[in-house]
Amino acid sequence: DDSLSHGMYGWYLVTMGRVDEGIAELKRSQQLDPLAQERTSVLGWNLYLARRYDESIEQHRKAIELEPDYWPGYSWLGNALAQKGRWPEAIEAFQKAISIEPVIAVPTIGLGRVYAVSGKKDEAIKVLAELNDRSKHPYVSSYLIASIYAGLGDKDKAFASLERAYEDRSWYMSHLKVDPELDSLHSDPRFADLVRRVGLP
Repeated sequence: DDSLSHGMYGWYLVTMGRVDEGIAELKRSQQLDPLAQERTSVLGWNLYLARRYDESIEQHRKAIELEPDYWPGYSWLGNALAQKGRWPEAIEAFQKAISIEPVIAVPTIGLGRVYAVSGKKDEAIKVLAELNDRSKHPYVSSYLIASIYAGLGDKDKAFASLERAYEDRSWYMSHLKVDPELDSLHSDPRFADLVRRVGLP
């Protein structure tokens, strides 16, 4: 599948910091299969990692038009809206994703992070408590939990979560250098050490 090959290679290039090359590959993937909501949404996610938030929002909206019940589209849309400071819209997007997919923790974690960065600390802490109840969310990525702690400004707990993700060999760790949600951690020496151990360039 040429579309899938271009998409996976493009995602790899973006995570390695070769953003322009990666986005070109991802656009090629989307052009080869323009009616696949997943290709469109993956392009949108990588535009998000590239800090091209307006373009990311546009692609996620297109993915949702193609498949109105595609929860990752709403969840990734929420991330991009949050980076633009559009808090109510971001919260609405995450809540929609949760209504479609209440078990997988990704949109719930996204909602918690929006609460954290928009000053709703109590709501963010409630989400963290909910995530600790593994009966509702059987698998919760420590990497994603780190994004809530980073949003709350609790660097020690953010790094503790990232260390657990490193020990778990979480695939999310490939995003470490390019994830906007962790930008506040970059100046800490622990971040450079973690990037080195993960093996990112």
